[in-house]
Amino acid sequence: MDDNTMKELWEGICKGIAMNPCYYKFYQLLSTYYNYKGNLYQANICLHQALLYADSNETRAEINAALENMEAQGITVPKTAIVILSWNLLDNTRQCINSIRQTTLSDDVQIIVVDNASEDGSVEWLKEQDDIILKCNDENEGFPRGCNQGIELADADADIFLLNNDTVLPPNALFWLKMGLYENERIGTTGAMSNYVSNYQMVQEDFVNPQEVLDYAASHNVPMQSPYEPKIYLVGFALLLKRTVLDEVGLLDERFSPGNSEDVDLGIRMRIAGYENILCKNSIILHFGSQSFAKLGSDFAALMLKNIDKLNDKYGTNMRYYLFPRDELIAYFDAPEDAPIRVLELGCGTGASLAWIRGKYPNAEVYGIEIVEDVARIAASVGNVTCANVETLDFPYEKDFFDYCIMGDVLEHLHDPKAALKKLHKHMKPDGRIMISMPNMKHWSVMLPLLIQDRFTYEDAGILDRTHLKMYTGTEIKKLAIESGFEVLDVSETHEGECPEEFKNIIDTLESFDRSGSHGAYDVYQYIIHAKKTTAKTNLDQSKICFITAVNDDEIYDKCIAHINDLTIPDGMSVETLAVRDGDSMTSAYNAAMNESDAKYKIYLHQDVMITDRDFLAKMKSSFDHDPDIGIAGVVGAKNIPKDGIWWNGSMRGVFTDSHTPDEELHEYKYICNAEVPIEVDALDGIILCTQYDISWREDIFDKWHFYDVSQCREFIRKGYKAVVLPANHSLVEHHCGVASMKNYEDERRKFVAEYL
Repeated sequence: MDDNTMKELWEGICKGIAMNPCYYKFYQLLSTYYNYKGNLYQANICLHQALLYADSNETRAEINAALENMEAQGITVPKTAIVILSWNLLDNTRQCINSIRQTTLSDDVQIIVVDNASEDGSVEWLKEQDDIILKCNDENEGFPRGCNQGIELADADADIFLLNNDTVLPPNALFWLKMGLYENERIGTTGAMSNYVSNYQMVQEDFVNPQEVLDYAASHNVPMQSPYEPKIYLVGFALLLKRTVLDEVGLLDERFSPGNSEDVDLGIRMRIAGYENILCKNSIILHFGSQSFAKLGSDFAALMLKNIDKLNDKYGTNMRYYLFPRDELIAYFDAPEDAPIRVLELGCGTGASLAWIRGKYPNAEVYGIEIVEDVARIAASVGNVTCANVETLDFPYEKDFFDYCIMGDVLEHLHDPKAALKKLHKHMKPDGRIMISMPNMKHWSVMLPLLIQDRFTYEDAGILDRTHLKMYTGTEIKKLAIESGFEVLDVSETHEGECPEEFKNIIDTLESFDRSGSHGAYDVYQYIIHAKKTTAKTNLDQSKICFITAVNDDEIYDKCIAHINDLTIPDGMSVETLAVRDGDSMTSAYNAAMNESDAKYKIYLHQDVMITDRDFLAKMKSSFDHDPDIGIAGVVGAKNIPKDGIWWNGSMRGVFTDSHTPDEELHEYKYICNAEVPIEVDALDGIILCTQYDISWREDIFDKWHFYDVSQCREFIRKGYKAVVLPANHSLVEHHCGVASMKNYEDERRKFVAEYL
């Protein structure tokens, strides 16, 4: 059979099992499929499942003959020893064991029950069951010790399935766990999804009753194209262990008795030994949840904290900090799930996020950098992980290599975050994305103690974590990304705690003085920045201002230059002028000049514009320095653009002096304006436009002399920047316009409306 035939076979099996998950023939065909793929162990497991559903002696004989043939070739899979702990939950235990009997072959499993001194009749009932290996403890030995006792009673070569007694095993749940376990030799454990479980293993459905869970499991315990998700650990409520691997890494650590975190520890040891823990998304098990530990009441929380401390002591670091994926950052990934993406995580910890990504994107290549050696060792089995300091490492990656990079609470720990981001920049693809999360030092929990108590005390965790080397506000985080060569696409927030009522008036007062536009920032605990590698030049001269003008009248342009030469130049800055002649359009002329100049600050102005305010440059730069989100600024514009695209029919902002005919006297046009802060607008008049970032002008659309200005405003806004009118209550420029030509205006207007409105 060729690949196309096998693909058709797979698709047919999937449809068949979805319609009838208990028909033996489908599992025989599934065995054929895996035999073709070269995984004879999975083929063997499928035949055992076919035997479970065989409906006649003839069929059973046929399947047994196939199994004997495989055994003759040395292909056998160990039976599964199901280890269950019992403690005063007889009804649950009975239901659990009956579900095992109904969904497995008795020859393929051992049922081992360790009773931890039950007093509700459990022991008496268990002793009556002739298919159970039973051990009764005189006192409660706890979960880790009880599980180890059960493992010791199992056949020496049997795989181990640790199963809580408050579970119900639906059809095919154990089968798919076993299939996952034998997907390859590097898999040490597999775990199930459930209605009640932590560690991102919970099915995202709202179930009303247990039967709904079982119905859901019946329709989802089926073949999947990509059912596996690597995990740092798997929750021990239903955990299948490959016996050969368990013998290598050791039993459950009994220091965690009576229970909690022993499954985390086992998963970590599996990872350190180079094995994978795999969540099987097509194995769903009903779990009633915390039936035993619920009896501890408030003591359970104390037990959890105590065992977390034990876990931290064992590994010499705060392991809980490293165990969970940063799903709020990964949520920004927009690639198709079958895309062959490359992902880097700076500060990857144990690899939890990288594992999550591999589960969601099966064709992903994942890379990580982690400075803590013991933690990096755990992540090494997830992907290509380098143990190093991000700041001193010469990144061992090709140029334009990564599609995504995530940095969850990393940059604030660096001496020079901007340098690290700039170093990363060249390794991101041209449209590569980065996701950054950083704490907000403006949060009320920092500002109130500072203002009221003169206290700015570093702590073991939180915004004032003593390992934080840099402090940022939301504006500064965005500025950091932008100045490192990235374009901010989105900013989201997290919130933690609520400002005490008696201090809210202080926060309200601070808000009233806030001119940054970041209202509500005192309530933001953390910012999440989603940014894209910009195609603009990143080596622009921060101290240079370039005046760019399309020129066809040298006499009037000389007057323009005279006014430029009369301007006060800010300290440390230099000015250059660039004239473009014989351009085909305003957009092509401006693009040519933009690409020629290495100045960070560019001022595009008409040849007939005279800058009359000598402090114009200082006012422009002050606005840009104050808000890195400002991309383009002018002196007059519109708050909104009408649907017809004629921007001056919108609500006008700003002030300037103009004349519309050669003989007309200059007249100051004053609209809504503000002398203190920039006014955000949707459109700016192109008589003078100032930028602090390079974004290409749309010469692909606007090839004449109209709508170059409004379209450029829209391009900046599309890319996450602001268009603003500069602060002023008097005219900063004079525009000696004369008679404006409206040739081709209507054609350009239609183009603008089609593209932007």
